[in-house]
Amino acid sequence: MKFKLLLAILFFLLVLFFYLKPGPITGRTSSGISEITTSINAVYNVLNISLMKYELKIPPGNKSEKSMNITAEFPGNTGLNVTLTKSGEIADWISLEINTVNLSMGETQNVKFNVTVPISQALGIYYGWINISSEDGQKKDVNVTVNVTTELSRINVSVNNTIGNPVQYATLFIWNTIPSLVDSGSTDSNGNWISDWLNPGNYTVEVVKNGYATQQQNVTLETGETEQVFITLQPIAAPVLDVSPSSISESALTGATATKVLIIRNIGDLNLVNVTINSTSSYISFSDQLISVIAPGNYTYVNASLGPLYEPGIYLGTIFINSSNDGNYTIPVAFQVSNPIAPSGGGGVPPAIGILKGNISIVQYSERIEVSQGEIKYLQIQIYNIGETILRDTRLEIIGVSSDWYSIEPERIDIQINRSQIFVVKLKIPLNASLGSYPLAFRAISDTLSDTKVALLTIKEVIIEILRIKDIETSKFFVDKRGYINITLINEGARPLNATVSLDFPESFLVFNKDMSKIIASHKEEIFNFITTPKSVGIFTVKMILYYDRKKIEKDIILNVYPIEYISVSFILLFCIIIVFIIFCIIFYYLTKLLNRKHRKGYRRKKLKIK
Repeated sequence: MKFKLLLAILFFLLVLFFYLKPGPITGRTSSGISEITTSINAVYNVLNISLMKYELKIPPGNKSEKSMNITAEFPGNTGLNVTLTKSGEIADWISLEINTVNLSMGETQNVKFNVTVPISQALGIYYGWINISSEDGQKKDVNVTVNVTTELSRINVSVNNTIGNPVQYATLFIWNTIPSLVDSGSTDSNGNWISDWLNPGNYTVEVVKNGYATQQQNVTLETGETEQVFITLQPIAAPVLDVSPSSISESALTGATATKVLIIRNIGDLNLVNVTINSTSSYISFSDQLISVIAPGNYTYVNASLGPLYEPGIYLGTIFINSSNDGNYTIPVAFQVSNPIAPSGGGGVPPAIGILKGNISIVQYSERIEVSQGEIKYLQIQIYNIGETILRDTRLEIIGVSSDWYSIEPERIDIQINRSQIFVVKLKIPLNASLGSYPLAFRAISDTLSDTKVALLTIKEVIIEILRIKDIETSKFFVDKRGYINITLINEGARPLNATVSLDFPESFLVFNKDMSKIIASHKEEIFNFITTPKSVGIFTVKMILYYDRKKIEKDIILNVYPIEYISVSFILLFCIIIVFIIFCIIFYYLTKLLNRKHRKGYRRKKLKIK
C-alpha cells in the first residue's frame, strides 16, 4: 500500500513538474546580413566592406577623418547600386562624403566619412552605424564606436624630398613601442598628413615611397598636443627595367612570319647591364639577344620574329628579358597560324554589295594572372560585338591549360549588335600544379569569326592558411539583461590573417556590436567579444559568418532566452505546490489509516454483538 502510494506521488510530481516547467517560447529571427551566394550563376556581385568596425578616440569639439572600401566582388555578373545611411546615437556626428555608390563588376570605390564630436559633449563611449545596402537586399552594418575623451594627442607629418619639394602620396605608418600598428595613411598633394587621435606616449613614424629610402622618426606625445614632424626622403639610385608590349598576339599564314618590335627601357637612375633576350619556343627569334648597357632614360629596339610554321593552329610561347642588375621581365606570346584561303573558280559568284559584316573582339581580360597551388580564382572576360550582325553561338575557349583547371559560364550565347557579354572563368589550380609562369590564350569564337588575346599565368607556392574556430562561449541570457558571446579563433597558418566576425542577431535583440575585425598572428588566438541584450523570451538562432582572405565560414549559434520573473515565480510556485501536495498526501495517508482502524474496530464490535 505504501509503495503504491509513493509511486503515485512520484508520478504526480513528475507530471506537475513538466507541466509547470518554464519552457522557451519560439521567437522569430530576422536576417540582417544577406546570404552570400557562392554559385557562379549569381546575378549580383557580393557586397564587401574593407573594415566592419571603427574604434575612434576624439576630444570634444574635434573630428576624425576615415574611409572605407566598398567592393562588388565575384562571383556574379552584375554590378551593385549601393546606398549608405546612418543610425545610432551618434548618427548626427557622422558626415558621409556620398550617399550612393554605383559599382561595376569587381570594382572597388573608396568612401570617406568624418566623425565630429560636439564641443559640449560629455565624456564617454558612444555607438553608431553606417548602414550599407544594395538593391538586391545585401546589407552590411559598419560599427563606429567613439570614445570621447580629453587625454589625446596627434602627429602632423610633412614629407619633402632633398630639394624641398613635397612628396605626394607617400605611405605613413605609426607604430607604438610594442610594436603594433596604431594608424596609417598617405600624404596629400602638399606632402602633409595628420594622424588620428592617439594616447600620450612614444611612437615611431615610418614613411615609405617608391624610389626613396624608407625613413623612420621617433616622436613623444604629451597630453593634448599636436606634434609637428618634418621628414626628408632620400632618393634611391637604381636601374629599372621596363618592356613593352606586355604581351604579344600575332597571326600569319602557314609558311609566313610575323614581326613584333620590343621596346626595352631603363626608367631608373643607374645603368642597366647585360640585358639578355631569349625564348624557350623554337619558332621565336630575335634581331639582338644581348644588350651590354642601357643608360638611365634611354631605350633600345629589338625585333622579335614569329614563325615560319607550317601547321595551322595557335602556338603559345614565352619571351624572357633579363638584366644582371634588375631582375627579369616575361612576355606571353600567342601566334595564330592559318591556311591561305583558296581563290574561287571562274564560275564563282562575287560577294553581293551591302552584305552586313560581323566582327568580334575581346575588350576586357587579365593580362597577368597570379594564383597559388590549390587556389580558386574568378576571372572576367568581356566579349564585344563590334560588327553589323548578331554574333550567334558565341563561346570562349582557353588554350594553354588543361580543361580540368577551369569552367566557363555561360557556355554559349548570342550577342546582339553593339552589345557585350561577360564570360566568368573559374580557375581551379590543382595542389600539385608545377610552379612557374605559363602563357595561355583566351579565344572568342562565333561562327567563322574569332579574336585571341594572350595572358601570363603565374603559379606560386601555396601558403597554408588555416583559421579555426576554437571555442564559442555564451552567457545565460535573460530578458532585458546584458549577455555576451565570446568567439575564440586560432590561426594555424604561416602568416598573419585579417579576420572579420559578423553576427546576424534577431530583431528582438539590442545589439552593441555586430561586426568585429582583428589581425591574428601566426599560431596565435584572439577572442571576439559580442555584447547584446534580448528583449523577448524564446529560442533564437544567431548566424555567425567568419570572413578571412576571401574565405567564408558560417555557423549557427543557438541562444535560449529566459524571463527572469517567470523563472523565479514559477519555480517558487512549483516548490510550494509540491510541499502542499506532500502535506496533503501525508494527511490523506494518516486519515485513511485512521479511518481503516475505526472501520476495523466497528466491524469487530458488530461481530461481537452478533455473537
